[in-house]
Amino acid sequence: MTSYDREPTFNLRPRSDQPRFQVDFWIPFGQVNVFKELCDVNNPLGVEAQGTFNVNNMDDIRVLKTGHERHAKYTTGLRGESIAQLMAMEEPRLLYFRQTHSNMFVNLVGDAFNDPEYTIELSSDRMGTKVRLKYWFESVSVKGWLCFVAPCMGAVLHRSLQARAASVWHHDMLSRGYKPTSSINAWGLSSRNLL
Repeated sequence: MTSYDREPTFNLRPRSDQPRFQVDFWIPFGQVNVFKELCDVNNPLGVEAQGTFNVNNMDDIRVLKTGHERHAKYTTGLRGESIAQLMAMEEPRLLYFRQTHSNMFVNLVGDAFNDPEYTIELSSDRMGTKVRLKYWFESVSVKGWLCFVAPCMGAVLHRSLQARAASVWHHDMLSRGYKPTSSINAWGLSSRNLL
C-alpha cells in the first residue's frame, strides 16, 4: 500500500512537526482579497502552470469548504494530475491541504504514515499581506531520465518557490484586477523605481 492508497483522515490542525521547508514572502494586496483568490475553485491564486481545476463534493460551486478535494490537471510546467484535500480552513488566514494523489513529472512523496501536506498562512500588515507556505513530505520522485536528481529536488523546489512565489502571486493578483495597497511591490522596490 502506497501513501496515495490510504483513506484520507481529517486533522483539524496542520502538523506540528517541523516542515521539510517553508517559504515566506510579502505581497502588496489585502489579506481578505488574497484569501478569496486562493479559494477560487476554478483558478486558484499562485498557480504558474496552465491547467484545469475543479473540486468534488461541491454543494455550492462558489465556496471551497473543509473536506473538498481540489483536482488539478496541469498541461504545462510539471505536467500531470494531482488531488489535494482541504483539511482545515480558517478564514482569512489559513488553508491546510493534504495531497492524496499525484501523477506529475515531479511528485512530493509522503512517508509510511502521512501523505504530503502543505499550508498557506496569511497575515496582514499595514501595507499588504505576509504569506508563509509550509510543506511536509518525505521525499520527491521524478519521472523519466531525470530521476537521478530526485535526492536534491526538495532543495530545488524550495529555492524555486523562494525565488518566484512573490512575483507569481503579485502578477496573478494584478491580472485579476486588484490594485496594490502600496507603491512597494513584492520585491521591496517602489514602483516608481521600476520605470
